[in-house]
Amino acid sequence: MGHEHNACMRLFDPERSPMAYRFDLLFYGIAPLCLVLLLWAYGPSEAKAELLVLALIGGFIWTFIEYALHRFVLHGLPPFSQWHEQHHLKPNARICLPTAMSLSLIQVLVFLPCWLLLDFWRACSLTLGVLVGYAIYTHVHHALHHAKLSNPWLIERKIYHAQHHARHARPGHYGVTTLFWDRLFGTR
Repeated sequence: MGHEHNACMRLFDPERSPMAYRFDLLFYGIAPLCLVLLLWAYGPSEAKAELLVLALIGGFIWTFIEYALHRFVLHGLPPFSQWHEQHHLKPNARICLPTAMSLSLIQVLVFLPCWLLLDFWRACSLTLGVLVGYAIYTHVHHALHHAKLSNPWLIERKIYHAQHHARHARPGHYGVTTLFWDRLFGTR
């Protein structure tokens, strides 16, 4: 029993092994592609344009989810806030939300409500947008902490994110991939 409990806790430990961390990055690089292929191959052909628009809307919705999760969950709701505090204390550690947890949250909080309110294909499209947004966030956040950057946009993001990590800075700078919500809510 003790060994099973420890294995389960390691599954949800935010500091990942190198292999688990790379799996998280790889998974969110591949998962949106699989969903695109599913939508393209089996989605209703008469609704392709609508499904594309819904995916774009899902991507925009992701930007708000990213901001709100970072501001209110990662900086306010245990145990996530304790996990995020570890990230602030050790910014170069391989700390991220485990794939099993992030995927479960996306399924329960995005896909299922959309499916109940709309239909399967529209839910897939909105979820695709959120998945692409999360994949971009995951890879950008990784690059900000672990890569040598030459891209001007990424360098700008790194400077902005460093302001969030500054020990004595006032709270703010919650956006990683966009400044839009920080500007709108005055947390820049």
